[in-house]
Amino acid sequence: MKIAAFNIIDSIEESDINDFKQSVEFFQGKGFNVLVPNDSYTENKEQEIKEDFERLIDRKPLIAIPTFCKKNEINFIKKVNWKKISKSQTIFCGNSFVTPFLNSIIKFTNNTVLYGPNFISNFNLDSKETIYIDLIQKSTKQNKLEELNTQSAKFFGKKVVKGNLVGGEINSYIEMYSTGYINKVSKKDVLLIDGIFETKKDVEEVIEKLTKLKIINKLKAIIICESVMENQELLESFLLGFKKIAKANLVAGIKGMMSEDIEIVKLNREVIIDFKNNKITQ
Repeated sequence: MKIAAFNIIDSIEESDINDFKQSVEFFQGKGFNVLVPNDSYTENKEQEIKEDFERLIDRKPLIAIPTFCKKNEINFIKKVNWKKISKSQTIFCGNSFVTPFLNSIIKFTNNTVLYGPNFISNFNLDSKETIYIDLIQKSTKQNKLEELNTQSAKFFGKKVVKGNLVGGEINSYIEMYSTGYINKVSKKDVLLIDGIFETKKDVEEVIEKLTKLKIINKLKAIIICESVMENQELLESFLLGFKKIAKANLVAGIKGMMSEDIEIVKLNREVIIDFKNNKITQ
């Protein structure tokens, strides 16, 4: 089997090279043929990154994971050859600032998209074996429903809600939302909110932007990653901001990009939230 590590906005930084090599060795030890990006680009970086990405996808890896997750740029998404991605049937996985690219794949192709680990950061953690098992299961058993780990999550709702999961790192998602490269949220959607929230103001700004974009009132439910659970004030700010939503229910505390063992979920797939029994199935 082939797995590809790809770059989006630049080559791998010097400080990440050792971790990158360890991730390559980890997957090689699992029997994968690891396809790696170029280690440097010259003058026309944007064009070379595009060509390098296409070179990897032309080899039709089973899974493609970004090397790292610096802030995404629309320039890369504008240059992507969506037909090549569709033909590859490659499964894409990543988190953080790769969120806009993942949601663009959803709009322009039928490829499976997972919100989960990045190649360098997550496969150098002590939890990498667990993450790997989850990744392979989600990649090879795509139609099997499984219960997510919600042991530390808090549920705010009263019924069973079913909806289509979208979102990810929320600030980059919002930034790209009106560009035409991401599907508009509909009344059938459940929004995944991940990210770094350090202050009450951070939360209020996200809620304000979601309201301005007319996203909030369309949602069936909201799932917030556990980065907000460390601060009760942040959680209360989210609850306050979403209390006027007529149809939405909220879960806070699934493991996201800031967690040791990130929960892998399928974007653009149905998620079932059982508020009576406090569980999420996908």
